Amino acid sequence: MELLRAHPQRLAETKAVLTRTTLRHPEEHADAMIALSARLLGSDRARAAMTAFLGR
Repeated sequence: MELLRAHPQRLAETKAVLTRTTLRHPEEHADAMIALSARLLGSDRARAAMTAFLGR
């Protein structure tokens, strides 16, 4: 199962997104989602994971 191999931070952040009202009212949470994406995708861990993925 892919979820078992995911980083715990990624799972926690995903759960937080899915349990908020974000999905029902995305326009109200756009700024927060942009900031979250920038923080997560800009981390060293994310860059390493993307580099490994692209190197396959």
